[in-house]
Order: sequence, then C-alpha cells, then structure tokens
Amino acid sequence: PWCGHCKRMAPAWEELGEDLEGSYVNIAKVDVTANRALGKRFGIKGFPTLKFFKQGKMYSYKGPRDVAALREFAEGGYASTSAEAIPGPGSLMSSVTNTANDFMGALKPLLRGENATVLVLGIVIGVVFASFIFVLLTPSAPPASRARKGRAADDDDDDDIDNDVDDDVDGGGGGGGLTLTLILTLTPTLNPNP
Repeated sequence: PWCGHCKRMAPAWEELGEDLEGSYVNIAKVDVTANRALGKRFGIKGFPTLKFFKQGKMYSYKGPRDVAALREFAEGGYASTSAEAIPGPGSLMSSVTNTANDFMGALKPLLRGENATVLVLGIVIGVVFASFIFVLLTPSAPPASRARKGRAADDDDDDDIDNDVDDDVDGGGGGGGLTLTLILTLTPTLNPNP
C-alpha cells in the first residue's frame, strides 16, 4: 500500500473492481504489512503481488498492470498459467516457529555493541533476582511425620502422622501453596551515538 508500485497500480485496481462489480469475479486487496501471517502463508515477497483464486486453486499474475490485461486474466487468461494449491493456514507449531523467528529477528539489532552487554546483564540480574525471590518464598518442606504428644517417635503406628503440619505451611487450605510468576521485560537502551 505504501510502495511506489502499489500506488501506481491503485487506480487500475479500483477501475477493475468497478468494471467487474456484479460479475462472478471479486476484487480485493490485502495489506500484508498489517497481516504478516497471511503474507507468510501465501509466500508474498514483493509488492504488489496479484493472486487469482478459482475452485481451490491459486494462480499468480505476472503480466502488465493495466486494466485490460488484468481483466483478461480474471475472465479466463488465468487458465494459461500454472495452478498452485492454496496453502493451508498452517499448524500451531508453524505459528509458534514463525513467532519465535520474528522475535529473534527483532532482537538482532539489540545484540550489537553495548546494547548486547545491557541485554545480557539484564537477563543475568533477572535470573539471580528471580532465584533469590523463589528461595525466599518457597516454604520449607515439613517433616515426613511428626510424633503426637504422649507417644514415642519410633512407634510404627500409621496414626503418628500429624496431618495438621500442612495447615502451618499453606494456611490450612490443604494442597494450596504459593505461586510465583515472573515477567521479564526487556527495553532497549537508546544510544544517540550508534
């Protein structure tokens, strides 16, 4: 939408949409800079990329960008090009992988010069701090058994286990405990003199 090729083609695309309005051909445009997952799904690498879809097949347009040529392609010229299968939406794993790759790509500029030092130092301090808090807030384990008053500690009777010990640890709720959630936020430092 922002590149010169897209801007030059916009009037022809709009005119084509008006010419084919009410026909069996729908004209649409998608901003893959705002819909990155869709761009990755269809392998969009350059702009504008024109795709024609019919009966579960996809056809790529490589011809001239004028109204007459576009109309001819949409009204049957696509059949002279090779059809491709429409790519599926992808799996959860591919989505996670793509997100991880995007995240690592965003980190690359931060891993240069003093920014790398600040980032690594921040991670180390965060891990040390989280470990310290975890040790402080983790309750110590109660003894496996405790002798009741008036009985010998070495008595083998199963009744010797004092189940009330857990109440001292988790506040009497039974089975509860403490949950610690740590959120690490990385903010790049701004270096006016790169």
